[in-house]
Amino acid sequence: MPLAAVWATGGLALVLSFVLLWLFGQPEDLGVYRSASALALNGQDRLYDTGSDVLPYTYPPIAAFLLAPVTLLPAPMAAVLVLLLNLLFLWRITWLFLGKGPAVAVLLLPLARLVEPVWQTFSFGQVNLLLAWLIAEDLLNGRRRRWAGTLIGLAILVKLTPAAFLLVPLVRRDLASLTRSFLTVCAGVVVGFLLLPASSATYWSGLLGASARVGGPDYIANQSLAGAMARAGIGSHTGTGPVWALLCLVVVTLATIAVHRAVRAGRDRHAVLAASLCALLISPISWSHHWVWVWPLLLLWCSGALARVTPESVEQVQPWPTDHPSVLPPRPRTFAQGVRETLSLLKRACAAVSRSSSDRAARALAFAWVTVTVSHVLWWAFPARGNWAALPVWQLVLASVYAILGTASLAWCAFHTDPAADRRAGNGVP
Repeated sequence: MPLAAVWATGGLALVLSFVLLWLFGQPEDLGVYRSASALALNGQDRLYDTGSDVLPYTYPPIAAFLLAPVTLLPAPMAAVLVLLLNLLFLWRITWLFLGKGPAVAVLLLPLARLVEPVWQTFSFGQVNLLLAWLIAEDLLNGRRRRWAGTLIGLAILVKLTPAAFLLVPLVRRDLASLTRSFLTVCAGVVVGFLLLPASSATYWSGLLGASARVGGPDYIANQSLAGAMARAGIGSHTGTGPVWALLCLVVVTLATIAVHRAVRAGRDRHAVLAASLCALLISPISWSHHWVWVWPLLLLWCSGALARVTPESVEQVQPWPTDHPSVLPPRPRTFAQGVRETLSLLKRACAAVSRSSSDRAARALAFAWVTVTVSHVLWWAFPARGNWAALPVWQLVLASVYAILGTASLAWCAFHTDPAADRRAGNGVP
């Protein structure tokens, strides 16, 4: 593969990212991290006392120190740094899950930017790709390392949801990794209490389960089971309750089956993705940008077709000319033109999927994920007057499409068969 083509494609992803930054300005969530880190570095022990005009800081106290580098730079430079780091994390995640080498991972970066959760992560300056990289690097970059488990521990200290990924070393019976993760988390909590005792006491005694602090659970961006149930009017106004608890138990059971089968068959990527779907579904709040795990899931399903990826094939899937000055497609002159352009984009994006797998269920799920994430169809389901109870069933389904597809994908991970991998497992071959 020509090196010039790799550099050109990577440059395209970089240019698209910078134009996105120019269009939308200072990422909103990055501002939250900067404010909290500034308070922590200045010794002001009041991380969770935010005014009504500021988004609340919702992470563990020690995370304010772990994210401190974004505070040490001026806001524009911090935004550029986060953008570059997110591109780097996305590249490494693609490399780890696809396993085709760093050059092919670079070629796929522009395509990854079409996926709605990845797009939103860049626009908000979020930490989702950082967490996904820490987890993937820990679980997929070889099992027998002196630091195995430490990176998952760091991810848990930034956001508690990654604790669900401990299911993988638990099923592997990797006691050493579990111990390192536990000790890393304990050390972070202790350091947090030493440096910010009041904020630590506030967080661990009251804010730990306060999901409503980050926004309304029925907001359309919340694509967890609780969010879907809140919009459907099932259970309490937060979507939690006995029915939710039962569904979470089913999800955890499916994830355990999927991880056990994957570990037994030596399919580590399947195990990690099953754990990711479990975490996203059972968390009370899973904003759409948290679903960056859809990208490696698509890589897994499309790995056969992506083995033939070239700069030319990447160009064919681009939704608009690569020399266009905006990351957004040219505004269509009519609604019909917009529909035609969206359908054309989906047709090109799905072309590789049709050749990706002989597994019909995987192919159908891949088609569905490509359709909903590339078209951003989730955002079409907003109720006109904010009344979810008045919506028809089809619109409620559309409003919770990530949760629905996530559940179906987890079931696929739990019950699909790979005869070749099963034969290897039966013969004791990893």
